[in-house]
Amino acid sequence: MDNREWMYTGHSSQGQVTNEWINKTDDFLERAFGEASKGASKIFCPCSKCANRKRQTKEVMGQHLWKNGFTPDYTRWVYHGEADRMREEVVRQRVEDYDADAGVADILDDTAATPSLSQIRARSMSASLAIRPRPYTTQHRMEALQAQLEEEKRRREELEARIVAKREAEQRRFAEILQYMQSLGAA
Repeated sequence: MDNREWMYTGHSSQGQVTNEWINKTDDFLERAFGEASKGASKIFCPCSKCANRKRQTKEVMGQHLWKNGFTPDYTRWVYHGEADRMREEVVRQRVEDYDADAGVADILDDTAATPSLSQIRARSMSASLAIRPRPYTTQHRMEALQAQLEEEKRRREELEARIVAKREAEQRRFAEILQYMQSLGAA
């Protein structure tokens, strides 16, 4: 990688550019749309407005670079053929660019120490204690609703049995009263 200061020193905010900037930007476009593009007609535009987030044609990208200049600190062209940088470095830089101080970069650091799903499964398979279900999972809720339904059925059956027993008692009492009244009438 050669010195890339020209990307920023050769372009002013008023759109004035040096001959070096013009020549090296043309070289950059040729390289980016050459082998690095793998035949794509649109690739990520490194202008300060697109910031390697929007894909543009070679012509539009040239216009954007002329008008807006290169995105700050884009001296290793990872989106334009310089694949010697590890993906993690690229992701970290993009996260830091968008994240500012929201903490996503710290989360990425934390995930390095976080066990993988296969490690968690292996631990749970070897552990004697079962993993408790989450209280709000669908299965857990279904089981809770089923238990609630069973309890409601049990209460209903108890009430129905009480009603039947009360009716039978009332019918017996009515029969006794009727029998008594009949015995009074016969006497």
